[in-house]
Amino acid sequence: MFDILALPFVLLWQITLFMLPMQFIIKSYRSFAVTGIIFVICMAAMYFLWYRQLPGDSDNMEYELLQDEVNLS
Repeated sequence: MFDILALPFVLLWQITLFMLPMQFIIKSYRSFAVTGIIFVICMAAMYFLWYRQLPGDSDNMEYELLQDEVNLS
């Protein structure tokens, strides 16, 4: 569910990641600043919508322990 919510931000983040160096090289600094702001907003949205929702290490350990118990039976 959270993957789908984060998808538009991920795609826009990837496009801005490509555009930032190009705008800097051609010395379009105003566009570079606007694109940089969009880049940071998309990165923050990805963090809150997707990255924070990923299971922690303890959740993975519990899952692996359950899988080991099932395999031993």
